[in-house]
Amino acid sequence: MVDCPLSEDPGASMMSVSGLAVVSVFIGASCYGFLLRALLKANKQRAQTRLHKQSVYYALPAGLDLIALQLAVGAGLVAALQRIVEFFPTQPLGREFAVVCGQVRSGFSLETALKNFRERVPGPQTALFVGALLQAQQQGGAIVELLTQQADSFRNEIAEHIEKKAHELPIKLLMPLVALIFPATLLPVIGVLSAKLIWGV
Repeated sequence: MVDCPLSEDPGASMMSVSGLAVVSVFIGASCYGFLLRALLKANKQRAQTRLHKQSVYYALPAGLDLIALQLAVGAGLVAALQRIVEFFPTQPLGREFAVVCGQVRSGFSLETALKNFRERVPGPQTALFVGALLQAQQQGGAIVELLTQQADSFRNEIAEHIEKKAHELPIKLLMPLVALIFPATLLPVIGVLSAKLIWGV
């Protein structure tokens, strides 16, 4: 009696390929997710620093206006900075000036405290801002008009910056599409191809 070879069940073969594809997709997705989380974690601190700096920069015109107003009515520069802290207690600029006022109360000179602020929030805008405040410390009310002009100049720069960012936005929106959506779409295909190459099914 001759034994007949068992024919391969197409359904079982298909289930095997599907199972391997699912495993491959799961492994690929896990690796991709791990790498993505690592990149996000690495960039988080840098993004927070950039956001803090930008928030301070955007608030500088209002800060200069308030300082000019306080100087115009005879207040001192430290008192003017304290008023900004009271007006913006939860905003980055208010918190930064709270540090400045705290350092002055601790015995630092106002010049040193302002230079420390400039080092914490580096940039040409804060350098100009601190320079204007140091000049205001020396000249008092005579600097009010200059501070107001500086505030207007900052506003124009911010408006141009926002307009530039708006033009760049469509290009930046393509990055999440390329980085997230396309790989997720290709994962099933890659999984099936990987299963065929590795296991020959």
